Amino acid sequence: RSTCKKWNTLSKSSFFAKKHLAQVAKVAEEAKEFMVVVMMNYSLYLMGVNLSDKDVESCSIKRQSKLICPEIEVSKVFHCDGLLLCVSKDHKRLVVWNPYCG
Repeated sequence: RSTCKKWNTLSKSSFFAKKHLAQVAKVAEEAKEFMVVVMMNYSLYLMGVNLSDKDVESCSIKRQSKLICPEIEVSKVFHCDGLLLCVSKDHKRLVVWNPYCG
């Protein structure tokens, strides 16, 4: 990892992860917002989806960030136990990606 020892230890702490994820889930639930991974044009993106109770016009979808390095064009994505297995467009490479760690 390219972090200092304190951040590395903190990121591996299950207490920190549970506390952080619970807080994010609570805020997202209150805001009626959730995150999804979307594949477009052979790339993966993290999207924020906000579904408002008020009306359809107040709903929104925002691209948060592009995932995985730009040199890889992804043609297929499989999900298992929180990991994503990405198959390249040319079918010559596989990428295992952990969205939590980036």
